[in-house]
Amino acid sequence: MSANLDNSFSCSTSGFGISDPILSMAVVMAIMLFVIGMIAFYFSYMYKIKLLDTFSLDPLRGLSGQALFWISIFVPLVLFFCFGVFSWVGCRFQLSSDSFMNFIIVSKLPLSILALSLPFGLTVTRMHGTKQTAQQMCQTESQVKKLATEKNIEMLLDTFQSLKVLIDEETNNLLGKFSINNLDDCLSLSHPPSVISKAMTGDKIEQNLYEGSIHVGDVIQVCQLIQAASNCYDAIVRENVKLNEHYSDLLLNEKQWLINSHWISLGKQSQTIFEIVNVCLKINNTAKQIQPSAYSCFTLSDNYSDELSIYKDQFDRWFEDEGRRYFGFVYGPRVSK
Repeated sequence: MSANLDNSFSCSTSGFGISDPILSMAVVMAIMLFVIGMIAFYFSYMYKIKLLDTFSLDPLRGLSGQALFWISIFVPLVLFFCFGVFSWVGCRFQLSSDSFMNFIIVSKLPLSILALSLPFGLTVTRMHGTKQTAQQMCQTESQVKKLATEKNIEMLLDTFQSLKVLIDEETNNLLGKFSINNLDDCLSLSHPPSVISKAMTGDKIEQNLYEGSIHVGDVIQVCQLIQAASNCYDAIVRENVKLNEHYSDLLLNEKQWLINSHWISLGKQSQTIFEIVNVCLKINNTAKQIQPSAYSCFTLSDNYSDELSIYKDQFDRWFEDEGRRYFGFVYGPRVSK
């Protein structure tokens, strides 16, 4: 038995090692930091990522593509050999049961470090799975919000279309009071903007107002419909911003082009009402201030006057709004006040 022990795994470490405890601890820390740094640097180069990113998890990649997963495996493995050197220097290796037993006794610390690779790997695996689950939940929540926002936009677009039908009908009724070049052919939204502008002069609008062909109440009704369409448009834009938070310019968004295309179709209507509102307010001011006797020919109550002034200011703001002007909500030259 003594012969077997003599031929077993035996070590003689006299004259090797560091006896100072503080220096020993410093060497151990230096070895650990060096190994972790080198392995992290290797995987950062391998995966083309920053060095610090090797210690984080990317939920978009699989587990095999996570540098931290491989670091958790290779760091204990490399440290096993690094610290094993201090345990194995001066030892004789033999294949026997006693040698293996002595090897385990001598290599307790390196083997303990090597055993950490399994719990470290499992921990990283769990953290990666948790992060992927959290991302999937966020994506699901974002998708639900996106679908809800898209549904709201569709409902608002349907509302806008319904308002446009009413605006077209009421505007055609007003345009029907004007004839083209004193002929029987009446104006309608089917005519080009140039024809409408030429036929709807201030004098002709004023004449229709005095004769009662055009009622101020009808003009205000169309203004209210256009204002409702404007509110609907603003709501659509706000909802659309939620879908395109990463766009710096909404005009580059395909959905935004679809939304604004609706406003192009309101150009004639808004311009028609704008011109009539201007004449209404002009007649009312003239009748009150310069020709009081004429006020009886065109009666405009204070409520009507105030409401028309509000809509005129709104049209003026649309003139100043480059976005709406660009998309044709109100077209033509700027009308001076």
